[in-house]
Amino acid sequence: LKMTAMLAASVVRRAIVQGRHLIRPQIRFNSTIELRQQQESQIKQVLDSIKVTPEGQKILDHVAEEAEHCHKSTGMWKNIWYFLAIPSVAICSVYAIGKHNSHLEHVKEHPPEYVEWPYTPVRAKPWCFGDGKHTLFHNTIVNPEPE
Repeated sequence: LKMTAMLAASVVRRAIVQGRHLIRPQIRFNSTIELRQQQESQIKQVLDSIKVTPEGQKILDHVAEEAEHCHKSTGMWKNIWYFLAIPSVAICSVYAIGKHNSHLEHVKEHPPEYVEWPYTPVRAKPWCFGDGKHTLFHNTIVNPEPE
């Protein structure tokens, strides 16, 4: 009932703003009221004073049907999120972590060889952190070093 009242009030506001004569309110809706209880009583007062034409009633019925459909489909999307999306992410995460750990074990057994490229050791000045020879994200397991 509360959702239907809010949707009907938004239809009333749209009809007033767009200049349609489908719905003829006798009291103007004041959207500047800050307190929620006052807004709800204002909406109820507006809805009680509305004279609805047949076309306007069709619009209100359609809005109410859409609201009911949205409310029903919300449950479906919650179930998809909790029972499909979250377990899928968890399973993929476990798989990826396992693959990454096995790759790290392989890298530890067979470390990559350092290749001396002409541009590799060129540094104008040392890095401002650590020992000055390695970047901030240097990984001694994966990044080979000169001997």
